[in-house]
Amino acid sequence: MEGLPPKIATFGIELWARVSPWLEDAWRRVRGGWDLTGKIIGETASDWGGWLARVWEDPFLLIASMVIVLLCSNLLLLFFTFFLRAVYHVRDRHRQTMHATWNRLVPGFIAGEETLEEIRRSVARKDYRLFGAYVRPFLLDIEGEDRARLLGLMEALDYTGFLRDMLSNRSEWTRSFAVHFLGLIKALETVAWVRPLLQDRAELVRHAASEALMQLQDAQSVPVILKELSRTAKDRQDRVSSLLAEFGREILPVLHKLLAAPWAPDWLRVLMIDLMGHTVYIEATWDILQTATQTGDRDVFIACLRALAEFEDSTLVGFFEDYLHHDDPVARGVAARALGKIGNQRHLEPLVEMLRHNEFWVLREAVNAMLEYGPDGQAALLAAYRVGLVTPLAARLIREALPDAAGLPS
Repeated sequence: MEGLPPKIATFGIELWARVSPWLEDAWRRVRGGWDLTGKIIGETASDWGGWLARVWEDPFLLIASMVIVLLCSNLLLLFFTFFLRAVYHVRDRHRQTMHATWNRLVPGFIAGEETLEEIRRSVARKDYRLFGAYVRPFLLDIEGEDRARLLGLMEALDYTGFLRDMLSNRSEWTRSFAVHFLGLIKALETVAWVRPLLQDRAELVRHAASEALMQLQDAQSVPVILKELSRTAKDRQDRVSSLLAEFGREILPVLHKLLAAPWAPDWLRVLMIDLMGHTVYIEATWDILQTATQTGDRDVFIACLRALAEFEDSTLVGFFEDYLHHDDPVARGVAARALGKIGNQRHLEPLVEMLRHNEFWVLREAVNAMLEYGPDGQAALLAAYRVGLVTPLAARLIREALPDAAGLPS
């Protein structure tokens, strides 16, 4: 304290003189307590050590001790088992009671025989999740006015508010249930609640949010949704296809932009191309043509041919003519059917030439394509059949296609 002012140095010395006795006394107490604790622990350890030594030396005491330990552990396990069974029994009885109550009230409410007040008295907020599991089959099966009445009941109970609270639950199963239900009831005002769940840490919740937003027809989220589903839903292609189809034509421009997305797997491209072909989205003609010539995946290639065939575009005649002699019989068949839909008379001769092949798919599509020409196509089929320019398999298909034509044996 030599560099400090005299007053501060004097104050520090007096303060230390007053505090130091107290600190020394506290330190003595701590050391005394530590020594006492160590002594007690040491004595206890010594006693236990002596007891264990006696038990180890005496086989009878060792076996008896092991039996006692096993009995105590079994009794403890039995107690916890009984406790858990009692808890689950009470929960199961409660679930059965509520199910019986709702089974009486909900169908009655849908039929107009029960009042909203009675439902409110019977449905406590703590049981809303059980209630949702109960009404889910109704929402999947009923339509029209009955579904509207059930949705009205859930709105009166503020069920969407309950589901919104569940979206922040710590359990991923609870969050996924809430998201799934919001998609099921198609509450469009909940889209803003569900979108953040596309970034949830749990894959189960992200997948449920993707399906829910598809059911809510949120076109804005489709690119993110498809990117998520492309990683997790390869074995559920039919489900993804049906969800896309529910959007209608307004989703087609979005799919058109995603057709060349680098992250899109081939199976998803097939779904998008099939949908654009089924809905005759001719705006995508050029991109589908480009995909057909550049893809290395057979399924994508065939999907492109089928989609272009649905467009019935006469400007694609040359494109399909090139594929009449392709190595893939499915490609030849699709090209033949496309030319039949376009209906240019000059293609009858190449189609007749195809009747000399033996691939069932090619022959069936060639025959169907010629039937698209009407009387002219039928006449060409009959002429080829009578002259013998067709294979036996083609002859059978012609007889099946024209059972009433004169001069054809059955």
